[in-house]
Amino acid sequence: MYYDKLVLLPKIVAVTSTELYNEDFSACDQNFGGVKFSLLGRLESMKPVRENESKLIGMMRSELQRLTSENLDLKEKLAQAKLTPESLQNNEDKVKHYTGREELRMSMPMEFRKHFGVKVSIIIDCFEFFIERPSNILARAETWSNYKHHNTVKFLTGITPQGAVSFL
Repeated sequence: MYYDKLVLLPKIVAVTSTELYNEDFSACDQNFGGVKFSLLGRLESMKPVRENESKLIGMMRSELQRLTSENLDLKEKLAQAKLTPESLQNNEDKVKHYTGREELRMSMPMEFRKHFGVKVSIIIDCFEFFIERPSNILARAETWSNYKHHNTVKFLTGITPQGAVSFL
């Protein structure tokens, strides 16, 4: 759902800039929580701004600030996270509300629909990291990867078509 709003932002700005102002956006930068956004800062400084455009800019700015704040919170939580078997097993308190298939279908990006259809609700991927060789023989056997020829920790991730991580 968030991905759709962010994808629409450059398209709206591009239409506004070419049809109304014919301006170059490359010189202006705006900072929200450590992330730079060139397009919004430039749009707000242009004159004249129509009332409905001003409302749209305000809505985009507040959504961007909310998403940036949410991402900074996530970054802090990930920096403090400790990966242990116990922390991975007891994660009910870390799970956010899953909106469901219908909500995902309604907010699915058109480009994604075109290539994969509307029946996809999650994209599954696996990845693994090298770890030190465990001294415990059972742990060594459980973490051995024939593919990598090394001891690894393996993760299965699920990502929604909008780009949100829904399973780890």
